[in-house]
Amino acid sequence: MLEFQVIKRSGQVENFDPNKLKASLKQAVNNSGLKDNPISEKIYKQVTEYLESTYQDKKSITTDDIRSAVSIMLLENNMPQVAKIYFKTRGKKIGAQQKIFPQTKKIKKRDGTIVDFDSIKIFHAILKAGKASQEFDESEAKKLSDIVTEIIEHKFTENIVPSVEQIQDIIEIILIQNQWAKTVKAFILYREQRKKIRLEKGKVVTSPEVRELEKQNVKLSKQAKHILNNSTQFDELGRIIFLDRYSIKDKKETMEDGDLVIVITKEDRKYPKKDLGVIKKILNGEKALLHMITG
Repeated sequence: MLEFQVIKRSGQVENFDPNKLKASLKQAVNNSGLKDNPISEKIYKQVTEYLESTYQDKKSITTDDIRSAVSIMLLENNMPQVAKIYFKTRGKKIGAQQKIFPQTKKIKKRDGTIVDFDSIKIFHAILKAGKASQEFDESEAKKLSDIVTEIIEHKFTENIVPSVEQIQDIIEIILIQNQWAKTVKAFILYREQRKKIRLEKGKVVTSPEVRELEKQNVKLSKQAKHILNNSTQFDELGRIIFLDRYSIKDKKETMEDGDLVIVITKEDRKYPKKDLGVIKKILNGEKALLHMITG
């Protein structure tokens, strides 16, 4: 039995209650039209095992940690419809919101700073996840990001600034509701691993990949080491999203020897082939000598 303390979104702390989790799983399974024989017990066991292995060094977890674990396990068991129904407890207020408020203009980052809201970032986050899972391309990503943006604008007023976590919650809900199972699983796991990285910030861990490159006398910048060391914590899809997001894709003026860069090695309108390289030397013009890691 889990012995975690659970931190609710209100800040209230309570002991983990297995009956609450079992009841919510049972309700979601029954409402999906499946016979609970005994699906909810199986998922409950998998969720608790996942939480114990993922947060074994922690004394407390959040309700979001539990919800993410449930979603991962339901998707692992090919139950997107159950995951969709389970998520309704998280998103029901979104669907019920009818009044149109003024457009959301700000967003609160994790460090507490308030910055301008940019819907293009939502589009790119969804597009990267869709391309990583190869479930959809730009047109579907645009449709999904428009839905997410509309919900945000309905849910939050000018006086209520959404957080990064709240926006990512909405993205998860919309992906599940549209039954993009592989994409939402990758997105949830990506969030989980990014959270681990933030919690472990300051701990220096050298990945086998970095050690191998150093053995080959490949110069690595601070940027390259940071990205490669942290990328090993993800599964395959999560790693693709992470590397694509944080590797350099800008003009030559922003690059230096040893930087990790994304290289398009095959042009394709929907799914261009991207590979990783390390800049060995910047040449004249727009060229650079690369050490290719993939491709």
